[in-house]
Amino acid sequence: QHRMPQDSWYLDREIPLPAMPGLYNPRSLVISESGDIYIAEWSSHRVSTWDENGNFKGSFGQYGNADGQFNHPSSIALSENEIYVCSWHGHNVQVFNLEGEFLRAWGNYGQGEGQFYHPSGIWADQNGTNGGEIYVSDYNNHRVQVFDENGTFIRTFGSYGSGDGQLNYANGVGVGPDG
Repeated sequence: QHRMPQDSWYLDREIPLPAMPGLYNPRSLVISESGDIYIAEWSSHRVSTWDENGNFKGSFGQYGNADGQFNHPSSIALSENEIYVCSWHGHNVQVFNLEGEFLRAWGNYGQGEGQFYHPSGIWADQNGTNGGEIYVSDYNNHRVQVFDENGTFIRTFGSYGSGDGQLNYANGVGVGPDG
């Protein structure tokens, strides 16, 4: 069940989530080498998995802030054998294996190194050409943070503004083949 915010007509009315395997507000997707499609679903607080023909295979995650739970998954990335998911209101990154089993997480609310204020985009080095680095756009902190595969902070770049090297609500991130 899901409550619709703000509109008074919906305030006390329970709205059923769509039956599985429908998508409910998909925000980001990645495709594995085997052709499986992983989709971060914002309003379902889950990651759903589909085969290359669009057949539903399963899902993992549910609403919450504990390990393996999401509070609005905003972005998803794939490395060799791991799935990285940003939890917008959880202010963290969670890591799963390809079967959806929780492995580890890092980050919490804040402005310091390794902390997030709504992580909104993620990119994972799939083949190790960038040293296995994970890039996370940190929306309300107006920056991109870089981590190793275990969540150890490496560096950050960007600050609020519209000048060179500045970001205004960093919403996504990607790295070209040349690094």
